[in-house]
Amino acid sequence: MDLLLAAPGQTVFWQPQKRIAVCSPPKVGTSFSHSWLVWSEVSAETACKYGVQQLSSEAKQFCADAGIAKTGDLYAPHNFESLVMHRGHLRALLPADHRDWRLFVLARDPWSRLMSGFSNKILGISGHSANKTNHVTLREIHNFIPSLDARAASHNETASAKLAMVLRALAERPALPNPHFARQSDLCLHRRFEAVLQLNSTRVAAIDRGGFDDISEALGHGRSGALSAQHLFRGAEPAAAAVQPGRRLPEARVGCLCVATELLLRVYREFLAADYAALARFGLEYPASQSALNRSALGPRRARVCGYAISYEAECVDESEQVFS
Repeated sequence: MDLLLAAPGQTVFWQPQKRIAVCSPPKVGTSFSHSWLVWSEVSAETACKYGVQQLSSEAKQFCADAGIAKTGDLYAPHNFESLVMHRGHLRALLPADHRDWRLFVLARDPWSRLMSGFSNKILGISGHSANKTNHVTLREIHNFIPSLDARAASHNETASAKLAMVLRALAERPALPNPHFARQSDLCLHRRFEAVLQLNSTRVAAIDRGGFDDISEALGHGRSGALSAQHLFRGAEPAAAAVQPGRRLPEARVGCLCVATELLLRVYREFLAADYAALARFGLEYPASQSALNRSALGPRRARVCGYAISYEAECVDESEQVFS
């Protein structure tokens, strides 16, 4: 397998033997996809040594039972003998003579992706441990959203206040250099890749609509996924891929926050709408999220955001102080 970086902010996993490519921007399950490919290409012992157990409770238990400790870096695929890293652009990787390849583009509900990035990169909530929170410095925050001021890194500001800062910044400057908050339509679904994306072999695989299972099945692991207990204990043989649901991402762990409804409407119109339109071109729509964001024009002045869910109530009780004290 070759692992190719398509451009800054995009990773393309290229599987020449099966003529499959997967393009993935950050915050759509890239690390999980990576771990699936690692499990399918190397031995379980090697995968455990490179930290694949941090990405799945089943993998963690498997590695612990096998007595294999982590000694390497999951995000250093060039350390694997069977993986070679190349650099290039998506168009160059999938030219006209690769029309018989299947291209999967990992995607996600834009609002859920935004909130996942907010909880992980701004609040410092670990994506792998519900109880782990890291302090994020202003320098680190500026790496993601340069226009945020010092209050975004302050312990004195609530999570609700920080969310308001992020929403305002994204609405005012929607074109961001850091891919964790850049729009999906500016990454794998950018119009400069239109010639590639319009091929009949392209499929947008939404991680919140079973996209992991679709890719796992295409790679020959069935819908159980390469991190399932069945795959870990029986290996990568097709017979091991039985009827098991694929891994699902946890919701953003940010508690219930309160924000001004006008901010939700602004971030939808100025930032998220382009992503929803790009996904709709491939038949992928999120009417519930779009309706909730659009309702901010008619609802009360404050909105309640719990995880990824948005509701409009006469009074919004901010619970973020209890969560992040």
